[in-house]
Parts: sequence; structure tokens; C-alpha cells
Amino acid sequence: MKKIDYKKDLSHLYNPSPKEAVVVDVPEMNFLMIDGTGDPNTSEEYQEAIEALFSVSYKVKFSIKKSEAIDYAVMPLEGLWWIDDMSKFSLEDKNDWKWTAMIMQPDFVSRDLIDFAIKDIQKKKGYKLRNKHHEICLSDFRRVKPEKMKTVIRQPIQK
Repeated sequence: MKKIDYKKDLSHLYNPSPKEAVVVDVPEMNFLMIDGTGDPNTSEEYQEAIEALFSVSYKVKFSIKKSEAIDYAVMPLEGLWWIDDMSKFSLEDKNDWKWTAMIMQPDFVSRDLIDFAIKDIQKKKGYKLRNKHHEICLSDFRRVKPEKMKTVIRQPIQK
């Protein structure tokens, strides 16, 4: 089986010197990308985007490993961050941030394989939350230690 280490092959991009800033020439690369808005620390949209990116990336990786006998590590999450007026860009207030979450894909990953992976994952993870979350506390929280408590959790979902 052929093994590829992109972080090693592209170490000038993914393992820069911590001692100095350097100018790098970034080659054209393929990415899975999802755009969104809001504070990435609190935004459900951002969390869902990250889950989707990694799910598709791993599905593609294992499909290629099985069909092509090529193994590689899924690349790290990358992000682009901005607001409409960059003079007001602030790390303290991220509510107006726009973002692109992305993961680099090898050149040999085809659009057809990406589409297949997305459809397969949608079948497996095709539910969305709806209505109110419901909990049934089977233990009396006033008398039972937290580690002994029993709770039934119900969450209405839809396809």
C-alpha cells in the first residue's frame, strides 16, 4: 500500500518555523470548503460545518484506501475569517465574522468521489433536530449522587 504524508511533503506550509515569519508560495490546492457566519466558538452552524468537513474527508480517505490502495492522513482544519469592514475586525466580538472552514484534499480526489461521500454521509446522518428537547429524570436529583442519576433523553428529529 502506498502511503503519502502531505504534512511532511508540504512542511513549508504546515510546519513553519516558530522563530520567524516567512513568505511562502502556496501552490494551487484542492479543498472541501463550507462558508458561514457568526462566532465560531458558539455558532451551531460552525460546529456542523466542521463535522461535515471531517466526515466527508474521512469517507473519501477510506474509499481511496480501499479502492486505490493509497493511504494518507486527513489534513488539518483550516479557516478564513473576515468581516465586511476589516478595519473593525476584532477578536473580542466575533458575532459578525464570516468564515470559510476548509480541509485540503489530495489532487487525485475526484468530484465524483466527493459527491459520493456527501450522499453516503447524508444517508447516515440525515436527521435534523426539531421541536423541544425532552428529558425524563428517573432519579430524584435532590437525593441521588450525580454519578448515580438516571435520565431518559428524547429529541424529536426529522429527515
